[in-house]
Amino acid sequence: MIPGERKVIITMLKKQVRQELNELLDMTLPELERRIASQFQGSLPFKDILRVGTRSFLLLQKDSIHLINPGSDGLDSVAQVIYGVRLKNTPLTGIFLTHKSDSYTKNLKYYEYLAQKEPMSFDYKLLCHEKNSDLAHKRPCYTLMQDEEFLKLDGRKYLLLKTPGHSKRSDHISILEFEHKVLFVGIMLQPQGESYEYCSFLTPVSSHQFPEDANRSIELLKSLPFEHAITGEGDHLDQERAYRWMAITQRTFERTAYYCRKVLWDQDHGDLRENARAVFHFMAMDRNMSLDHVESRFDENEDSTEFDLYDYPSIAYYLRKFGMG
Repeated sequence: MIPGERKVIITMLKKQVRQELNELLDMTLPELERRIASQFQGSLPFKDILRVGTRSFLLLQKDSIHLINPGSDGLDSVAQVIYGVRLKNTPLTGIFLTHKSDSYTKNLKYYEYLAQKEPMSFDYKLLCHEKNSDLAHKRPCYTLMQDEEFLKLDGRKYLLLKTPGHSKRSDHISILEFEHKVLFVGIMLQPQGESYEYCSFLTPVSSHQFPEDANRSIELLKSLPFEHAITGEGDHLDQERAYRWMAITQRTFERTAYYCRKVLWDQDHGDLRENARAVFHFMAMDRNMSLDHVESRFDENEDSTEFDLYDYPSIAYYLRKFGMG
């Protein structure tokens, strides 16, 4: 990294944040242990894969540590990673990104700072979709160019796969870790409940910009030899539950498409958003959701409602496909 770039990255962080990071680096192992309390123990059935944030997972091995998604949990998550590096006396050598989103990448700037301050412990390589190579900021970067690629990093084997469908950027990847056959699926699976018939989430539809691409991505994930799956929101799924989530998500795509056709054929409002709203109500009834709850997605006092931000894109995709401009 050239000196000018180092200065830019350092000044991106507020003085107070830099001071807090320096304090974390200066802490002894017992001090760090008190700082993170019992958070580092995690809740996964693996001694060497730990949850260190809402969307962040640390993979430990003898000579290196890898991180799946920096996340956005602030210094609480970073403190756990520093503690892991100190506890194992081994460096953080790889950071994987499932996709570009503040919720998954916001903490990356803290690791850039750690790499500058203590390169022997945090001289990591960024591993991501080719579209996100700019996030490396001239750090070593491995970009996924093919649809799927095998990767061996510090002796640990991974399969990286392009799994588009969630975001407009189509930059989503999923990661299969071979030792435990753990599949990190990012944000691809959104069943919104443990069965299609009873939605227990905030919305009956998924947040996918391109549901047909997402459907193909899920078909690819179903073909992999995984035994566990971990979602981008931190859910640990055994194989049976993961397959169920895949099936329900795909069923949601199928029924969304069905109701888009139904609205266009039977009650076309002549307005894309109004048609999407009608489809949304059909989906809510199909999945036995309270219509009072559904209406909370349409807070017209907001510039962008929850419906517009998260529910509308997948419905509008099918409405446009079936002939509505």
